Amino acid sequence: MPIYAQQTRKAGFGKILWFTLGLTIGVVITLFFANLVLRSGHTYAEMDWNGDGDTSLDEMLHSVDVGVRSVEVSGCPCRFFFEYKDGRPIKTMCDGKVVDFDPYAPTVGP
Repeated sequence: MPIYAQQTRKAGFGKILWFTLGLTIGVVITLFFANLVLRSGHTYAEMDWNGDGDTSLDEMLHSVDVGVRSVEVSGCPCRFFFEYKDGRPIKTMCDGKVVDFDPYAPTVGP
């Protein structure tokens, strides 16, 4: 077998090896982030943090940094979403609709 044929075969194998390695790393990273998003506990509709009606990939990844707690607004059970890093309120949802409610706002007594 000529030397050129051996070198071509080795070069082809190296390209396949690097392609396979890169593809595997890409799949692992994608699955890692998908797992984080799925474990965040938010529904697809809730992850629309900016309220534009569309949940982008960036908003899905942001859901990992968003906490949720149950609150009651006018006797209705709701979900209050806030930033983990500083507690800043993002939104409050009652029955799938965003309501204007901030549990940190000062209340006026009777």
